[in-house]
Amino acid sequence: FVVIKFTPTTSTSIYEWHKRALLKERLNKDIALIDSLKTVYQINYLVSDSSFDHPSLIAEKRFGNHQLYIVNQ
Repeated sequence: FVVIKFTPTTSTSIYEWHKRALLKERLNKDIALIDSLKTVYQINYLVSDSSFDHPSLIAEKRFGNHQLYIVNQ
């Protein structure tokens, strides 16, 4: 969803990158947003240092402080 190493070079790609960064911040505050986001974007996995309890997320594996979730489509 948000690629950290992505370097946008056009105004369209900069706008899309910025939009996704803002959505990521909103998602961190309200995980229920995942349901509407997965209708717009193909989201297969979520990696977070927070723990979530949501019907669309299946906890798959923990890596230190980070949890990998599979996102149910």
